[in-house]
Amino acid sequence: MVLKLSTGIWNGIAASIEAEFYVKLAP
Repeated sequence: MVLKLSTGIWNGIAASIEAEFYVKLAP
């Protein structure tokens, strides 16, 4: 249960970082 919660949080963080990268790479 705790592991699942951590995975969900990490997925959210990864999505935020990925979105920022796309914004920075966009011309």
